[in-house]
Amino acid sequence: MFDCSPNTEEKYIRFSERIYDNKNGNYKFKYKIRLIDSFKFMDRSLDKLVNNLEPNKFIHTRQTFGDDCKLLLRKGVFPYDRFDSFEKFSENNFHHKKHFIQS
Repeated sequence: MFDCSPNTEEKYIRFSERIYDNKNGNYKFKYKIRLIDSFKFMDRSLDKLVNNLEPNKFIHTRQTFGDDCKLLLRKGVFPYDRFDSFEKFSENNFHHKKHFIQS
């Protein structure tokens, strides 16, 4: 059974699907998967929410990345057009900034 909560005709806030096990023709409820667009429930952008917190609140981020965590706590640039396959995430070479221009 598929269920959704529409925000408009084209935008949805939540999808859920009930998964049933079919053994010997008997359907038995197994589990429910729910996908929620949590961004729709935030009143501000993620950048503004992060900036409202003090840097010392990011304990685990600081433990993992040390002084480099400052780069993670600000809005950055990501070349979305370049990453058209999962293999490109394995690359470890850096590219010229012209690759960061979105088409």
